[in-house]
Amino acid sequence: MTASIDSDHIKRRDFMKGLAVATLVIQIAPLAQACGSLDEEPSAGGNALIATSTEGLFGHFHQLSIRKQLLESPPAQGIAVETTRSLLHRHAVRLSAEDLLAIGSGKTVTRQISSHRLVICLACVVG
Repeated sequence: MTASIDSDHIKRRDFMKGLAVATLVIQIAPLAQACGSLDEEPSAGGNALIATSTEGLFGHFHQLSIRKQLLESPPAQGIAVETTRSLLHRHAVRLSAEDLLAIGSGKTVTRQISSHRLVICLACVVG
């Protein structure tokens, strides 16, 4: 006697497992975001420009800190910096010397980083 497996039953089971995982992620993501040990604040203090990204997936943000000294006299090769960690990840951002000079002179530089938009300027507030 052979047992037959109902393929619709297996499809429903896989769907329910996927739904359970998605529900768990949606419930845990805000908790992980709110947990101070998983996130960090920019550490450059008062001597830096702090840019904040737009909201990303699961409602998280990143900040980018650029020392004001780099805006006044940027290295010829530019800089590569990382955002603050949020929701267990960071983003790398590359800024050329021209970008840094533009920011230092009051212009706006934007970067798309994954699901975020990062607007960098001396007098910007991104909400």
